[in-house]
Amino acid sequence: MTGDEFALTIDRARRGSTADLGKLLQRYQNYLYLLAVTQIGTRISRRASASDVVQETMLAAHRDFSQFRGQSQSELAAWLRCILSRNLIREFERHLAAEKRDVRREISFEAIANGMESSCTIAAALIGSRQADPAQILIDHEESVRVADLVAMLPEDYRTIVMLKVFSGLKTNEIADEMSRSPQAIRLLWMRALRQLRSMHEEKIS
Repeated sequence: MTGDEFALTIDRARRGSTADLGKLLQRYQNYLYLLAVTQIGTRISRRASASDVVQETMLAAHRDFSQFRGQSQSELAAWLRCILSRNLIREFERHLAAEKRDVRREISFEAIANGMESSCTIAAALIGSRQADPAQILIDHEESVRVADLVAMLPEDYRTIVMLKVFSGLKTNEIADEMSRSPQAIRLLWMRALRQLRSMHEEKIS
């Protein structure tokens, strides 16, 4: 979506077009899902659903869109990340409190936000982004949005290994256990998945 197309779409959404608002939010669904997986993966992956957290985020964004004051795509992405961060914190509180752990010592809005910024850099670097400066990648989140969409289009096995290795941070042996394959098979699958992801990205930008 070009800048002009985005401006027209957001204007129609602000004037009450639910179709245009849905179009705007749908654009970031895969992106938010990758961010949620990254944050949940190291904490409560066995008990919390990234899909459910993203769905709650989408519903809140739909409900509260009148509060969004931005004009650009990066501002909308930042606003959605704030909503996602709040939902993640509530999810962590719910599950970690059940273990009688000191939730406030373990998580904070800033920690979640910083973690998601790092995830944006990981996503853009995954396919060898032409933007070499990580700071610039964080400014232009559109590259991360594109990568998230490409990951969602991968065949199931490729998508699974990318999610587990890159966004959940599992090691090869752990992925082998998760996918019931040998470590050698996992290494080969990872190379193929990464090759296809980069090929899809090249086709997308050519």
